[in-house]
Amino acid sequence: MRRYINGLRYDTETATEVTSVGSDFGKSDFQWWTADLYVTKSGRWFLHGRGNAASRFSEPAFGSGNGRQEGSGIEPLLDGEARRLLEDANEFDAIDRYFPDEYKDA
Repeated sequence: MRRYINGLRYDTETATEVTSVGSDFGKSDFQWWTADLYVTKSGRWFLHGRGNAASRFSEPAFGSGNGRQEGSGIEPLLDGEARRLLEDANEFDAIDRYFPDEYKDA
């Protein structure tokens, strides 16, 4: 999938998939979502995922006023947001690879 957001291209075909992440909610919960975390060649992070009506990937429900429905798409992330997702997923090798200067030994 390819999307252009704020003058930047996010493309799952050319970026590196780092890991899969998601919410702690069950699939039947309105807040459930799942996504793959990517990093581009220039170091920009993004999620490509899908989710239910109250998730980060929800979309406006057509013809229902302010309602939301399940959706999918690409969401750009800041470095810190990507790092926190990697921490939550216990992706230690990816953290060491992409954020080597962020952590010190205790």
